[in-house]
Amino acid sequence: MFNKYLENQKKEIEYLKIIAKRLESMNKELKEENDRWKGKRQ
Repeated sequence: MFNKYLENQKKEIEYLKIIAKRLESMNKELKEENDRWKGKRQ
């Protein structure tokens, strides 16, 4: 039973890592977009 729990935890961690990577790349894109807008306004 404990093994099952650990397996589930591992899967959850992998899932969270994937989400974190996606958020990181979205954040990067938003920052680049923001920088472009700042450049246009000046």
